Amino acid sequence: VEIEDLQDDLMLLVDLHTDREEKGEITHYVFLENLTTIKKEIDVVKVILEQFHELSDPHYKSLDELAEDMITKIKKKVEVSGCSDAVYTFLKRKIEKVHKYVEQNLD
Repeated sequence: VEIEDLQDDLMLLVDLHTDREEKGEITHYVFLENLTTIKKEIDVVKVILEQFHELSDPHYKSLDELAEDMITKIKKKVEVSGCSDAVYTFLKRKIEKVHKYVEQNLD
């Protein structure tokens, strides 16, 4: 759910930049550059989300191990995609947030 929220946030950025371009606050060129970057980030988040939905391997010995593996996979996917480190940072924070929540509720 957290990663889906990030995907929604990125879509809101598309709307924001569309509005700014329509109002003449940014040029069409800047709009297209921003749109390209955001769509690339959306695509990476979508791929990562799909990978996590398929994650059912019970080989993880702990919640920590699962979270670490997810963060490692995110880092690799973001690096390969050429997206900014911000995407990695946002996704990592989402995983850490869920990890902390689950850990607190297991006690």
